[in-house]
Amino acid sequence: MSQHPVQHLINFFYQTGSIPTMAKLFVATRQLNDKNASKRAADTEIILNEVHDREPGSDSHLLGISRMNYLHARFRKAGKILDDDMLHTLGSAVLDIFQTISSIEWRDLTDVEKCAIGVFHKALGDAMEIPFTNLPSQKEGWRDGIHFAEEIMGWTLQYERRVAEPTDATREIGRQLMSLATFHLPSALKQFGEQMIASRVEGYMQESMGYVSTIIGSDF
Repeated sequence: MSQHPVQHLINFFYQTGSIPTMAKLFVATRQLNDKNASKRAADTEIILNEVHDREPGSDSHLLGISRMNYLHARFRKAGKILDDDMLHTLGSAVLDIFQTISSIEWRDLTDVEKCAIGVFHKALGDAMEIPFTNLPSQKEGWRDGIHFAEEIMGWTLQYERRVAEPTDATREIGRQLMSLATFHLPSALKQFGEQMIASRVEGYMQESMGYVSTIIGSDF
């Protein structure tokens, strides 16, 4: 069993959208508004497929990374995307892989697979010029890919719990993501779908994105 690509991206956007600085940027650029949300998801899926699924070092792989760096560059230069936000985005990608496989696949990741995920994302972070200074082992280095993956996932969860808070921007992104996640449901099932989705995200994300009222009365 595998997760639908759009749902995978929605999960990823939930993690980044609960961070006030990222949510504010999404709102300002209108990348996740009602008109652009599905296009944004499709564009992101295409770029991430090029980065993750193509042979490392191939033209398509390198072009995918270049495209990501180009899209982020002016916002990073203007201080609208912080280095911590970039590290969190990278860590969210690692975390999503581990959590998705743990929850819906028929077996757990092997140590070799965990190591490969860590090595790949460390190299990706280097290519995206993401500083690792906030990770404990940044100075002495990591023993292997597993060590790096565990450390960046731990930091990512701590960062989310520390900075995620309800703002006008996070609540607006929460509304837009909920609309994207339930767009294919018939009207009679929308409320049920919203309650199910809201109940599945972490408590601090529920607070940040204004979902607490959605799950009141839910049986999930």
